[in-house]
Amino acid sequence: MKYILLIFVFVAICSSAFAQETVITLRDAVEQAIANNPAIQSATLETSRQMALKKTAFELPKTDVSMMYGQYNSIQKTDNNLTLTQGIPFPTLFGKLNGLNKAMITSAVLKENVSKNELAFQVKQVFNQLLYLKLRHQSLLQQDSLLSDLLKIANLQY
Repeated sequence: MKYILLIFVFVAICSSAFAQETVITLRDAVEQAIANNPAIQSATLETSRQMALKKTAFELPKTDVSMMYGQYNSIQKTDNNLTLTQGIPFPTLFGKLNGLNKAMITSAVLKENVSKNELAFQVKQVFNQLLYLKLRHQSLLQQDSLLSDLLKIANLQY
């Protein structure tokens, strides 16, 4: 995740170095990072998957049909046996599965929010570092021009 963020910052710096300088606000940077981050997209898909699985809480097992034909239990040669079975789980199981699915949805939503918050924090941190370095660069350039002027004045006085 750090590598994707670093690549994003590197591309932003390189594109501004070769083209006209584009101003990206902090809010825009966070929105772009959240929209394009694969981890966030994965978390969003996981949330939608858990919401789709919510419907599986009430699932009856399939009906089983079996037939036995021939002599198997008596003297007669043509015994027929048709058996239908339907397994029905204990009634509280459906309620518990529904609660489990709700908890899984809540967990997926929270994980998605945590991922978004972590990414936003990292983008803000890198954005502020870039802003600090840019201002420091400007300050050092001003100091350089002042020191070069001071050197010229000192040479003239000498």
